[in-house]
Formats: sequence, C-alpha cells, structure tokens
Amino acid sequence: MALEPHRPLMTPAEIAFWQTTNDKRDLQLELYKIAVQTRGQEIDRLWQRSNYLLVLNVGMAAGLCALRGTNPEIAALLAIAGFFVSLLWVVVNLGGKYWHTRWEHRTRLIERAIAPEANLLSANRTQNDEDVQASFDEDDAIENVGIIRKSHRALILTRWKPSVSEAITIASLIFVAVWAIAIGVTLCQLARSGPPVH
Repeated sequence: MALEPHRPLMTPAEIAFWQTTNDKRDLQLELYKIAVQTRGQEIDRLWQRSNYLLVLNVGMAAGLCALRGTNPEIAALLAIAGFFVSLLWVVVNLGGKYWHTRWEHRTRLIERAIAPEANLLSANRTQNDEDVQASFDEDDAIENVGIIRKSHRALILTRWKPSVSEAITIASLIFVAVWAIAIGVTLCQLARSGPPVH
C-alpha cells in the first residue's frame, strides 16, 4: 500500500522568503500569520475530533437504549465500551485544548511585539468587554432593543464564560458519568437475569 505524498512543510517560495529576508518586521508579520492560521486549524481539529466522538457516543447510547432489557450481556459490553470511548473523548479534548492554547499564546506574544495597540487576540478581559458593550451601544443607537435582547446581552457580559472547548470537555465528562451509571445498571440487570440458559 503506497502512502500518499505529504504536502511539504514550506513551498519553495516560502523557503526563499525565510532565507533571503532581513527585515525583522516582515518576519514577525509572517510568524503572526502562521500563528493565527495554526491557532485556527487547532480549533477546527478540536471541533472535528470532538464532533466525531460525540456522534460515536450518542450512537452507542442509542444502541444501549435499543438493547434495554433484551440482551444484558451485550448491553454491559456496550456500556463498558461507551465508558472508554467517552474517556478517549475527554483526553482528545484536553489534548486539543493544549495545542489551541499554545498557539493562542504564541499569537498574543507576536501581536504584542509587532502591534501592541491592536488589542486583537492580545486584548485583556476589560478591553473585550468594552468592545462588546460598544458594539451593543452602536446597535441601540440604530434600533430599539427589547427586554429579551437586553437580557441576552446581560448574560453575554457576565463574568462566567466557559470557552467552547471547556463546554465540550464538560459534555464529555458528563458522558463518562452517564456511561459509568450505565455500566452499573447493566451489570445489575445481568446479575438479576442469572446465568445464560443453554
């Protein structure tokens, strides 16, 4: 079986750029572009992996529900497999968050070096909240905002804001707990059903 050729890490033009440029600003801008791009790719990969494992967990849970009370041996095996798949999901989420956080930090450092006043990815929480509030204020000047939208905005500006990657990690931990309960329930059903009759 032949392996597909991998894309080279850099194109010839990129290699030439890095070998010939002496302008530190150009290098910093290129590094910033690479960091932003890699950060985005890590977020995409985190979502792709997590979505795959979420679908797998939900499918296994549907299979377990379909087996309820009919085949306790298979149900117990499926619950155990679901538990390990959900643990894998937690580990994959943590690994993805590790690399995403690493590239986000690198992006902030480069941004602070080349454009400290930009406050894009390197903005602090206060600056982010001020930007969001300013956006809301601009919208309010254009249209009348009702109570529901004002309540929604208040929730947006609360201090507790888990990141999306934290939310999916929490979801994967919930699946670990659910599968652990499912193991206990299926093993109890298996014990009550007694040994298989031949």
